[in-house]
Amino acid sequence: MTPLLINTRPSHRSAAIDQITAVPVVSLPLLEIVSLSLSISEQAMMTKWLTGDYHALVITSVEAAKRALAYLGQLGVDLTTVATTMTAPIIAVGEATAKVLSARGFSVILPAVASNEGMLALPEIATLQASERVLIWCGVGGRRLLKDTLLAKGVQVDDVYWYQRRVPDNLELQFNHLQPLLDKHNTCVLISSQMAYQAWRTLQHTCRYYYLTLGERLSQLVRSQEPAAQVAKIDTLHPDEICLAIDGLMQHTA
Repeated sequence: MTPLLINTRPSHRSAAIDQITAVPVVSLPLLEIVSLSLSISEQAMMTKWLTGDYHALVITSVEAAKRALAYLGQLGVDLTTVATTMTAPIIAVGEATAKVLSARGFSVILPAVASNEGMLALPEIATLQASERVLIWCGVGGRRLLKDTLLAKGVQVDDVYWYQRRVPDNLELQFNHLQPLLDKHNTCVLISSQMAYQAWRTLQHTCRYYYLTLGERLSQLVRSQEPAAQVAKIDTLHPDEICLAIDGLMQHTA
């Protein structure tokens, strides 16, 4: 059977993968992103960041970065001035998130590995002391390892929640529509978050899958839940890397 890729990314983040031509691609967003309004306390946190009250800013996703900059723009904040005068380090979880900030003139620090573990290994995070303050731009329901580790050291951590992820209401209907096609291919499933995998597991499956998992932690999770499945770890969501991973999986099955 020939390979088929299920692109499970949210619809507004799926275009680059949908355009892959090396293998057929079908779209099945496992999650959708819903923007949140800031609470009064979160608005105060943003003001404190602008006035230099935090020792570091951590940004955990592209979605958080885009919404935060849009919010500041709506307030009339001169982002160019902020970017040139801000002295506290700005840490982005990965390259895509960093690009959102660097495009507006901000200097951004990247971990060697795009994960909570990678950010904790950065000197700017590892050397934070008790009573120092960190602001995190994030979404509801993300991993807590970074925050919990800092809190255990006595670091004060404030969160600004810009969005929440939820399972689309029509996920089961869309999956059932695709099911006959999946049974006719070596179906490869892209899994880019634990929450997405949890949504995937709620569906009623009738065939065997090959998994492309973003990062080591997700790879281990999928292997622990589905020991018989073939899993290929990917480090980015770049289409070229996805295609190479699919080639590797298919060669292994030959």
